[in-house]
Amino acid sequence: MNNMNTSFILRRMHRFSTLPPSLKVMRVITIVGIALAVTTLLISMTIARGFEHAYMRSLLDFNAHVIVLPSFHSTEVQKDIVQKLSHLKEKGEILSFTHFLYREALAVSHGTIKGVVVKGVDPDQFTSLKTLNVHFWQDDHKKNKPVVVIGKALTKMLEVTPQDPGLLLLLPTKETNRFEEIEAIGTFSSGMYDYDSQFLFMSIPEMKSLFEIQNDEMTGIEISLADPNQAFSLAEKLRVEFQDIDEILTWKDLNRDLFAALTLEKWMFGMIMGVIVIVAALNIMTVLILLILFRKKEVAILYALGMPRKKLVGMITRSGVWTGMIGVIIGLAVSGLIIWVLKSYPLIALEEEIYFLRHLPLDFSPVLCGFIGTFCLGICAVTSRLAAARLSSYPLGDGLR
Repeated sequence: MNNMNTSFILRRMHRFSTLPPSLKVMRVITIVGIALAVTTLLISMTIARGFEHAYMRSLLDFNAHVIVLPSFHSTEVQKDIVQKLSHLKEKGEILSFTHFLYREALAVSHGTIKGVVVKGVDPDQFTSLKTLNVHFWQDDHKKNKPVVVIGKALTKMLEVTPQDPGLLLLLPTKETNRFEEIEAIGTFSSGMYDYDSQFLFMSIPEMKSLFEIQNDEMTGIEISLADPNQAFSLAEKLRVEFQDIDEILTWKDLNRDLFAALTLEKWMFGMIMGVIVIVAALNIMTVLILLILFRKKEVAILYALGMPRKKLVGMITRSGVWTGMIGVIIGLAVSGLIIWVLKSYPLIALEEEIYFLRHLPLDFSPVLCGFIGTFCLGICAVTSRLAAARLSSYPLGDGLR
């Protein structure tokens, strides 16, 4: 029998209208089960990738790609590092580098007290603050008080507004703690609630004056690169050259626990949902066995007419793959529609205090879609092959009797 005859027989055997009601119901249930499993797997992996990429984007917007934390008690070490980084910048290996300061304080406004982190940045970068979403309320050059750019979530906690931008900072200095009046000139939004609810940005000269910091004292140096993935090789190079440096951290080192948790979550999602796909695909075996038992007379006649068992196994396998393919296509279509709706209309809001994000992040990838479709079709093919191998050992001659 040629392939055309085999396809014709296969279509006749699986024509929906000729199947008994029980087999129709089971086939529909199998297709729906596979479709739901594929939909669940694709949506869960899209959400997991969305969280990972949203966190990564926010972290790279807020933090530098490499952070050098040297012992700045030694001025020579600082000079050597700056000279080396200047040389790397001239060669084009890094985009820029700048000093920064970190200090902790208490912010007080309208009876609310909140622990904050004050970050001092270079005055030239004060109006850009890298790639953060900054909205300025007023011109900082017209104010006599120290000015800051405050996190958007922190403004709500402290009730700081453009009409009432003033607040107090309780500064832990060497001799005694004291309150200083400062003024907010704008807000920033990094996309991460944890940053937006804790940080204030201030120019380094004003911060040194406010916290009584020595002129040559710095917390560290931030390095920005064109490609964030080059941060690891650069950090290793600096570690080898400057062994006296306390720490050289990449953007991934700063949030190692977060990325480890996200990776584990993504793998667990994939494994659990993959098991659901396998369970749904196992229903194909039941449908095929019942189908062949229902068509045993026709199968026996085909076998008596000379159809080899190998071709019969292939025909049964193709039948299962067709059933699985229908479920996979429906699942991919439904999941794609759901993901498009959720991306176009952010209907699911998140608790920022828990997830650090305002809305459910989604990162749909055609590659991921293709991988999941191929994986699910492969599972359906394996289960169909197992069912066909089992059915091929059935005494086909019994159908003639």
